Amino acid sequence: MRSRYEIGFDDVDFARVLNYARYYSYVDRAWTAWLHQHGVVLRELYTAGRTAMPIVTSHCRYRGPLRLEDVLEVRLALRDLTLRGFQIDFHIVRVHDDFRVAEGYQQHRFVDPEARRPTEPPAELYAALEGMVAESAGHLGEEQRRPAE
Repeated sequence: MRSRYEIGFDDVDFARVLNYARYYSYVDRAWTAWLHQHGVVLRELYTAGRTAMPIVTSHCRYRGPLRLEDVLEVRLALRDLTLRGFQIDFHIVRVHDDFRVAEGYQQHRFVDPEARRPTEPPAELYAALEGMVAESAGHLGEEQRRPAE
């Protein structure tokens, strides 16, 4: 999955550099859009499906800056899918020079939001996630290019 976004004024700090926490916001937006492409609506999943997918572990390695009005691309890959949860790997790339400015992962678990206990995902959700695993296999394996000097 790939999604592009432009850095707005509300995303940057005083130095006009993307605030570190906003990287996760862009990953979340891309993740939600990818779910929608596969027919998964979080609002319905939480209520009718009684399933939430909270993040239990996350990591981000920052490799370079993004600045006001830069265009970034979030690249996602889903892996390690089980009935307990899954992992999303992400790369955030500065589009104008194809430089990977950040990379990381998020580990999710399936939880019943009312009982706040682990649960197995509904069959339809699991099938959608299996499709996403297949779709993204090898997606982030490309070598990193150095920025133009």
